[in-house]
Amino acid sequence: MRAVSPPRRLGAALLVVATLLALVPPARAGAVAPLYYPQTGHTVGQNFTLAWRERGGVAILGYPLLEEFEEGGHQTQYFERAVLQTFPEYVGTPTTCRDSNSGVN
Repeated sequence: MRAVSPPRRLGAALLVVATLLALVPPARAGAVAPLYYPQTGHTVGQNFTLAWRERGGVAILGYPLLEEFEEGGHQTQYFERAVLQTFPEYVGTPTTCRDSNSGVN
C-alpha cells in the first residue's frame, strides 16, 4: 500500500505559519500584561502582576489603590491589604518583589 502525502495546500500553509512564527520576537522573560480593575480605576503594574497573583491576588492582597511609582529607590504599588516593592538588587531571585506589610517574601 502506498503512503498518501498531505495535500500541497496544507504543506504550503504550514510552511507559512512556521515562517511567521520564526519572525515573531520571543517574549521577555517574566513579561506580563498589566491588569486594570474598574473597581478602583487602577492597574496592577507590570512589575507586580506575577507576584500579586502568586500571593493570592484580589482575594488576599486586594485591589490596587494606586498605580506603581518609585518610592525610596524601589518600584512600589499599594493594594487594599498590602504594599509590594521591587528590589532590583535581587533580580532573578525569589525576593525581587517583597510584601512590605507582612514581611513575607
